[in-house]
Amino acid sequence: MLKQIIKRDQTSMIFKKEKIVLAIFKAANAVGGSDFATAEKLADKVVRIAEQRYSDGVADVEGIQDIVEKVLIEAGRWCKVMQTETRLLARYSETDQMGIIHHSNYAVWFEAGRLDFLRKAGIPNTNIEEQGIMLPLYEMNCKFKSPARSEDEIMVITSLKKMSHVRLCFLYQVINVTNYKLLATGETMHAWTDTTLKPCNVAKMVPDIYSILHEIVMKG
Repeated sequence: MLKQIIKRDQTSMIFKKEKIVLAIFKAANAVGGSDFATAEKLADKVVRIAEQRYSDGVADVEGIQDIVEKVLIEAGRWCKVMQTETRLLARYSETDQMGIIHHSNYAVWFEAGRLDFLRKAGIPNTNIEEQGIMLPLYEMNCKFKSPARSEDEIMVITSLKKMSHVRLCFLYQVINVTNYKLLATGETMHAWTDTTLKPCNVAKMVPDIYSILHEIVMKG
């Protein structure tokens, strides 16, 4: 098990896998990716290789960097699909009796990420509704990994998982910006409807909107 890292100035520090996750995540951001879950998996691989190389539990920073680079090269650019990053500040009013952000707020954060995604895709939700198309939510799920607290800076990473002529599904990752800890993951499923909430074929009613979103999904 890795215990210490020897820095370039020969001082030592306690090994923390979270720092490797952060380094990999930042490297992904530099090339347009934001897949935190994959960053964690790749960091696990780095740790396994490092533990085999440094059986005494003491590694040097250059060696760790070399392992990280090789793992990233082998993995390639894993995140080509469009993803957006929406930053929020967790508010005191959103906490519960335990002093953590109440779970109901994650649905609000998902919505903020979804609206930001559509806006950055060039089709703001207001424009969609102006054309008589609605996106009602019919299913949502959320897995909580770690609690958020008041004044934590939050980042919601949003992507479009899949879509058809009648429905679409968004993916979310909620991350603490300070320590890049994964707080939650989730999905929301939506139906394409008209203003009376009757299901419609979006490819026929608004082909321009369908074309934009379909291209985003295909690039993934």
